[in-house]
Amino acid sequence: MYSVALVSGALLSLAVQVASGFSFEDVPRVAIETNPLFARAKESCPAGQYYDNGCKGCPAGFYCPGDTSAKQCNSGQYSGAGASACSPCASGTYTNQKGSVRCTTVQCGWYGAGSNQDNNRGSTEQKQCGRGFYSLAGSAACKKCPAGSYCNSSTTCEPSLCQPGRFSANEGASDCTECAAGTYVNRYGSTSCCQCCAGSFQSSTGQTHCQACPEKTRPDGQGKVLVTSEPGSKSDQQCHAYGFGDPAPIPAVCVDSSVTQNQAVCPITTGPVPTGLRKRSVPRGCSNRKHTMCEVKSGRGGWECIDTEVTLDACGSCDNDCSAIPYVGEVKCVIGKCQVTTCRKGFSVQYVDGVPSCIPSTKQAFFIFEKDMNLEK
Repeated sequence: MYSVALVSGALLSLAVQVASGFSFEDVPRVAIETNPLFARAKESCPAGQYYDNGCKGCPAGFYCPGDTSAKQCNSGQYSGAGASACSPCASGTYTNQKGSVRCTTVQCGWYGAGSNQDNNRGSTEQKQCGRGFYSLAGSAACKKCPAGSYCNSSTTCEPSLCQPGRFSANEGASDCTECAAGTYVNRYGSTSCCQCCAGSFQSSTGQTHCQACPEKTRPDGQGKVLVTSEPGSKSDQQCHAYGFGDPAPIPAVCVDSSVTQNQAVCPITTGPVPTGLRKRSVPRGCSNRKHTMCEVKSGRGGWECIDTEVTLDACGSCDNDCSAIPYVGEVKCVIGKCQVTTCRKGFSVQYVDGVPSCIPSTKQAFFIFEKDMNLEK
């Protein structure tokens, strides 16, 4: 009754004004809320709900801050049912559609991207890593291919090791490089190639071993002449008879074409001096029981499993370097023991308790031996 009386009074007043010549255009427009209880109900829905003839739960893919409507999540965001706010896609996931209820994991070889990103979250798309890079599934960023491997696809999932005869020196390689003539490598995942040892050569590129210098016959026909060459020789034309001051021939290591997964460590190529590549170490559990774990020196760092029964510079133990025997010529490691085939000119092989050495056999050699001994003192 109260609201009816108010309206009736307003109409009577309006009729009086019209009768006195008042224009309807002069009447102020008055908005009358006919149901104030309805207005209050629309504003009373809690966060996570919206109003539609009553409060209802916010649907998945939308968010409801607590006003009259549900709002759609943007790309790079998602929500479950009853959300008061949208969540950004986690790192390594993305969505390129509005109103998403979940995000998609980034494929391997791709990475999450987009303008809505914040600390690698909220990606709206995935992009290819590109050549020289790789990524695992669910990655927010791509990584450079490590040295010793290559990534030759725009969507590489995992680096590939360089094949024997090839190497990659730096990170981010899209292909491996062939070893140059005069060099070789017989391991997977190499970052460099080894020079052909003295007494061997290699004229081709991309090789896993070198070729031994061809034997030469003595001018008098009485036997063979020991042949050597400078380390890194590219042709048999560089091979010559071994003489005083020449690098001792040790082609056995370079000619061995066995291939393993271990990182290549180049053998000594400059003659009978210690390699200095390894030092004494404690075995750390090589998968092959015949192998010994040796620490790699010369700035390379790390450890490697060595077959000490056949390895020239770790024969029988990490410290026993057959090529370091003074005045040695040709030498091999056989069942963990050094076997000297020849010594340098003027020296001959002598075994004491199974241990080989090279002793002077001529006056000139004895003079060299005494001179070296005095230098050591």
